[in-house]
Amino acid sequence: MLGCRFLLKISRALSQAKDNTSPFGGINIIFAGDFAQLGPVREQCLFSYIDTRRATTIHGQEIVFGKLLWLTVKTVVLLTQIMRQTGTQNEPFVDLLSRLRIVVGNVQPDWNDPKWAGTPTIVSCNRVKDLINERATEAFAKCTSKPLYWYHSFDTRSSKPIIEPTLQNYLETLDSGKTNQQLG
Repeated sequence: MLGCRFLLKISRALSQAKDNTSPFGGINIIFAGDFAQLGPVREQCLFSYIDTRRATTIHGQEIVFGKLLWLTVKTVVLLTQIMRQTGTQNEPFVDLLSRLRIVVGNVQPDWNDPKWAGTPTIVSCNRVKDLINERATEAFAKCTSKPLYWYHSFDTRSSKPIIEPTLQNYLETLDSGKTNQQLG
């Protein structure tokens, strides 16, 4: 997915390349994609609300400018025919995707049903992923009657061990998105 700041970068690059100060250098742009997909990594979504409290920083202003660029899009064409999942065997899946994208219905699956065991869970942030993995690890150990051992990292700074308890506790609370995908 495209973010506000990245859209601004595209516009600035095209304006510079075309030597034209109009948005996108004055050329027509076609955007294609699925607005129901996960948001951009480390970017503000084009369709999200803008936090005006951050508009006092250059980063915040770039988000606002990118959002304003997105709001200049005047023509929208919706493609409604599903091309990737065709055939009658995919109809239930296509129907599910259609309902998910517009949040229709209130699906209440029975998570205790064995068919859900081992099913992948897709989430959009590391903190949720880490919590799910932690709970799944505990549940697996309990289900298999195996002991669970937790091994904690040995953190260093400038090749010296971090021994200050408050800092150690803080480091252990960080999600894997902030620790190069490694948990405490």
